[in-house]
Amino acid sequence: MLRCYARKANLLKPSGGISGLCPSCIATPAGFLFGDSVMREIKVREGKYAVVFNCDYCKKEHRTNRSHYWRRQRHFCSTECYTDFQRWCLPKEEHSRYGCGHTLAERLIRKNSRSALNHAIQQGKIKREPCKICGKAAEAHHPDYTKPLLVEWLCFPHHREFHNLQRLVYTAEKGASGE
Repeated sequence: MLRCYARKANLLKPSGGISGLCPSCIATPAGFLFGDSVMREIKVREGKYAVVFNCDYCKKEHRTNRSHYWRRQRHFCSTECYTDFQRWCLPKEEHSRYGCGHTLAERLIRKNSRSALNHAIQQGKIKREPCKICGKAAEAHHPDYTKPLLVEWLCFPHHREFHNLQRLVYTAEKGASGE
């Protein structure tokens, strides 16, 4: 279903075609999809200019400084409009959390486990150790996130190597079981 950028009206005609304008917003879908926001510069004070533009998602007028405006290809009035735009316009494969393989509850357990370990390190309850393979500076690896203070210390390359091997074993087991 093709809708206007503010999601107020359906842009599909009953006959099967696409209506050019949203009756509630008086806007074309092309403006939303291709980001042709209209901008103008205003003088704030001596030697200082601001840019006034329409948000690419909600079309509300917003003001920002020149450098911020020209660094961006798309222009939004708030982070809420930006996230709504991403959620609505981008395919789900391009969303930041797509396909990570962990449920919200699992991610929360992992986050809390990392946080508990960082607090224990800051309070001096746990001391950072060198990599158990090569002896270089290491980062923590949680074999079990339900035990936040039980960690293995691995340097960055060995940590990545460990996870890559784990991934290979998982895919081999998955292929052998016929899933």
